[in-house]
Amino acid sequence: MFSGPLYVNGVYSLPVSHNLIGTQGASLEGIEAVISHPQALAQCEKYIKAHGWKTIEAPSTAGAAQTVSANGDPTLAAIGSVESAEINSLDILAYDINESKDNTTKFAVFSRSYIPEIPLKKSAEFIMMFTVNDEAGALVKALSVIGKHGFNMKALRSRPVREKAWQYYFYTEIEGDDGSDQAKAMIAELTAQCETIRIIGHFNESGACDDN
Repeated sequence: MFSGPLYVNGVYSLPVSHNLIGTQGASLEGIEAVISHPQALAQCEKYIKAHGWKTIEAPSTAGAAQTVSANGDPTLAAIGSVESAEINSLDILAYDINESKDNTTKFAVFSRSYIPEIPLKKSAEFIMMFTVNDEAGALVKALSVIGKHGFNMKALRSRPVREKAWQYYFYTEIEGDDGSDQAKAMIAELTAQCETIRIIGHFNESGACDDN
């Protein structure tokens, strides 16, 4: 998003439910090992440890389900979705085994162009990425400008700039409309503190592109 041509035109937060899935006819009592993506294994760690199962890492939860289906081993189970079980003709041995029941994953809708005409609500947000000047206190000054103009940041993350060693860009999700006069004034003032500023897109907090 920082260096390429992509824009975010919507964001969805979808609930994630991890299920224990095995070969047809397999039983919970017969499972000896569990395979899945490392994050899924971590989110189900308490359940796995309670049963004393070995863990095997896979590139994805979908790939783990495919492995179980291909092996046909009733002692090997995967952690994945209901859809993965259906696609791979597997049985669900246990539902919702993740420790946190509020587990969600955020998905973004990308396009190759910025869409300014998305109808925004009061709960609208926009994504801004920037790099600061190489001087003491530059990041603090940039963040103070955002707050000064009345904008609340819901997220702030740093990532390394690939082309430049020891330099970082900052990703932030900000509540409000990037097309408002306040936002334009904020961006104009930020140009003095930032080497690069890029608005990646805007969206409504509840979903994407007015659900179209």
